[in-house]
Amino acid sequence: LPINFEFKNEFMTFIVPLIREKYNTSLNPKDNIIGGMSYGGLAATFISFYHPEVFGKVLSQSGSFWRDKRLTDSYGNEVRNDWMINQFIKEDKKPIDIFLDWGLQENMVLGSNRKMVRVLKQKDYKFDYIEFNGWHDWSNSRMTFPIGLMYLLGNK
Repeated sequence: LPINFEFKNEFMTFIVPLIREKYNTSLNPKDNIIGGMSYGGLAATFISFYHPEVFGKVLSQSGSFWRDKRLTDSYGNEVRNDWMINQFIKEDKKPIDIFLDWGLQENMVLGSNRKMVRVLKQKDYKFDYIEFNGWHDWSNSRMTFPIGLMYLLGNK
């Protein structure tokens, strides 16, 4: 789920049409939420950023926004450069609403999500976020999931 254009293209080419074929889904992007936790939150934001015509809302829980497109450098070290945040800075504002959450003990996630919030404010995105006293795990994110979902469902 890290930033991967091939994954995004496969998802949009094969998974979205399969879902639309099997389920009664809306063609209005403001009715469609994509979400995930950690890499999933990053991937959901990435997909919506490049396909706001399909996904007009993102629920990113502890999104790994500190990541680069490359996972490691030539020495095997993790590459951390806020690639997705930088796309939000460089590109025009996209018609997407976003809900983010993260824990105060999440180190890299904490800093990068706070940076993302600053960028979203500067670009005048419609968004909300929660910082919770916790770590990078499902037991914390499950408590904020309904809050994020209700926020996004209320923004049509």
